[in-house]
Amino acid sequence: MKDSKDAGHKLAEFRRQIGKSQSQFAAMLGVSKHTIISVENGRNRLSPKLARRIRIATGAPVENESNLEFLDWWVKEKRFDKWREQFKSDEKTAQARFDGLAYWIGLVFKAAGRPGVAGNRDRLPAVYLSLVEWLDETRTTFKLENEIDDLLEQEPHWLSEQIWTDTHLRRDAELTKWVADQLEISVSKLRQGFKAQRKADLVLLHAEIEVRTAWDPEAGDFPPAYIKSKVKKLQRKPKYWFEPKDWPKKPTS
Repeated sequence: MKDSKDAGHKLAEFRRQIGKSQSQFAAMLGVSKHTIISVENGRNRLSPKLARRIRIATGAPVENESNLEFLDWWVKEKRFDKWREQFKSDEKTAQARFDGLAYWIGLVFKAAGRPGVAGNRDRLPAVYLSLVEWLDETRTTFKLENEIDDLLEQEPHWLSEQIWTDTHLRRDAELTKWVADQLEISVSKLRQGFKAQRKADLVLLHAEIEVRTAWDPEAGDFPPAYIKSKVKKLQRKPKYWFEPKDWPKKPTS
C-alpha cells in the first residue's frame, strides 16, 4: 500500500500544479471525483485505464505507478501547457482534432466491411453499434448533454404536422399542456375546440409544431427524430385545425 500512497501523493501534487480541483481533474479524465480521491489517498491503485486517460488528457508520460516522478518535470518544463495547446476548448481546435481521427474511423469501418479471416463476416453492424454506444456513453460521461442540445438548437428548424385525438390528449395531461403551449393557446381553449366538434364520431387535431433534430446517433442516415425546439426560430404563428370524422354508416338491408 505504501507504493500506492506515494503514487497518490504524486498524482495529487501534479493535479494541484496544473491548477485543477479534484472535480475538475475528474471531468478532464471522464471519471468520477470518487475515483480521483480513492487513487490520491492510496485506497485504490492507479489502473492502466486511468493512467492512459491521464496520458491523453495531459500529455504526461504516465504508464503506471512507478514512473510518476516525471510529472513534476512535465509541469516545470511547460510540457503540459504545450500539450494542452493542442486541445484548447474552442470549436476550431475541436474540428481539427476530429479531422485528425476521421481517417482512422473510416479505416475501421472499411476493415469491418471486409469478410475477414475464414469468412468471418457481418462484423460491420457490431462495429457500427459500438461507435453509437461510445457516442451515447461519452455524451453522458463528460456531461455534454446541454452543450450538444445547444448545438442542435442552432441547426435548421422545421414545421412538422402532427395529429392527436381528444382521447389521446385526455390520457396525458403533460402532453396536453405541451401541445397547448406550442399552439400558444390555453388548455381550456384546446378542449373547447374538441367540444365544438362533439357530434362527430372522431375529432382529429392537426397542428404545425416547430421542431428540430433530436440526439439520435443510431439513426445514421435515416431521417432523424424531431423534438420541440427550445427557442422558436421560424417566427411563424402556429397553425392548427380540428377535423371531424364520422364512421361509415352500415348499409341498410
